[in-house]
Amino acid sequence: MTDYILGIDLGTATCKTAIFDTQGNRIAFAAREYPLYFPQPLHSEQDPLDWWQAVAGNLKDMLDSSGVDPKKIRCIGAGAQAWGHVFLDKAGNVLRPAITYQDLRATRQAEWMMHTLSDEKRFEYIGNPLKIDPTFSPCRLLWIKENEPEILAKTDRVLQPKDYINYMLTGKYATDSLSAAGLVNLMDNKYYPEYFDILGIPLRIMPDVHGISEVMGKITAGVSRLTGLGEGTPVVTGWMDTLCCSLGCGLVEHGRAFNYSGSSETICLASKDFAHAEGLVVGPVFDLFFIGGGASTSGYSLQWFRDTFGQAEQQIKARTPGLSAYQLFDRLAETVPPGSEGLIFLPYLSGERSPIWDPNARGVFIGITKRHTRAHFVRAILEGVAYSNRHICEIAEQASGIRVEGIRAAGGGAKSDTWNRIKADVLGKKYLKLKELEVGAAGAAMLAGMGAGIFKDQREASKQFVHVDEVIEPVMENHAAYDKFFTIYKELYPLLKDTFAKLQ
Repeated sequence: MTDYILGIDLGTATCKTAIFDTQGNRIAFAAREYPLYFPQPLHSEQDPLDWWQAVAGNLKDMLDSSGVDPKKIRCIGAGAQAWGHVFLDKAGNVLRPAITYQDLRATRQAEWMMHTLSDEKRFEYIGNPLKIDPTFSPCRLLWIKENEPEILAKTDRVLQPKDYINYMLTGKYATDSLSAAGLVNLMDNKYYPEYFDILGIPLRIMPDVHGISEVMGKITAGVSRLTGLGEGTPVVTGWMDTLCCSLGCGLVEHGRAFNYSGSSETICLASKDFAHAEGLVVGPVFDLFFIGGGASTSGYSLQWFRDTFGQAEQQIKARTPGLSAYQLFDRLAETVPPGSEGLIFLPYLSGERSPIWDPNARGVFIGITKRHTRAHFVRAILEGVAYSNRHICEIAEQASGIRVEGIRAAGGGAKSDTWNRIKADVLGKKYLKLKELEVGAAGAAMLAGMGAGIFKDQREASKQFVHVDEVIEPVMENHAAYDKFFTIYKELYPLLKDTFAKLQ
């Protein structure tokens, strides 16, 4: 009989779960959404119990509908948004809403860390001399220490979102080094007590660091009754969602690149050699180094536009089952020429990460004239995210010496052929659309397969799971037209940086 592996992808707005056979075929799938809360400016929070209810509900739905024998599920893996923070007491109760990766409240704490820790000390303690940003884990913990000391006093463990799901599944605490970046040294996977002394954060609240495909626990009897999973089914440590996506895209060889397009955006290349890239994240993954970064609000920018200005699309969607507002946006965007006739969008609705790392940055439409329509604004959003991707990709290529030929595209945004074509034209590179677009769940399942001994390593797992379905070639005439607008795009942030700070 066929064996199965199960992957959980806990995203910003949606939890997606999937059961795969060991050949990489998706057998069952379920998805549930949950809310995001903004209680104050710069704050972004979610209820961890919403995550858990989505996970448990998805698991039960899949097992009820698929006919898969739970005893044949060999292992489970999870990936989730990072970096976020769940605070638990000694009984495992949630002490406050989770702080999500989009949260920018810890600006002052980030400035203190940059002033206190030199480049050399940052590399010594966390393995990466990257500029410290308010989204980094230690900054949020410092904010809690200074603003909610009663929460820190009650905290027995602080977990990443994925680690919280694993705790709910197994009753065990564990994390991996990249999910805990900023707290764990990425080069040796260790906590440094001296670093925690400087921060004034108790080291005892940190979970142990495990390998990403290492079994960290087993499904409890209570979870078995709730979901239908077999008691004792192994669960691996898992990974942050971006890196599960990279594995699900087959980023297992030197020179490969991928672009995951969800609520946020990631573009990254794999290199056999370490290379410091200014403004980007560099970290060891398996036997390679990943070099890249991402926009905080890519798909979320479209969602914002839909919710704020997309009433017509919402009405059409309501009358036409199976047709989404985003498909209607694609149709609008296709009526506008490359460059949106001089309208440019900066996708900084929640500040920005790579490569500028500025929590004060704000979304901008510039170049508006009376000629511009809603269609131009939609296309400008798609192009603005593509410009961000090109900016990151060029820095990564220059630092690594790698010339990327093709970019593997996945995630919800990759379902849009319009957006894939825009990205291919803006970057002047092939976009490789994968057969399995739910690469977050697939990557988590691949880790589970490695943990169960089904695959000897990431390359064997990739051969089974990752297949290119379509190659989108860039139109070089469009690429040449985009060059002018991309140059303007890069000039805009330095011109507006001081203005953004004043608005804050």
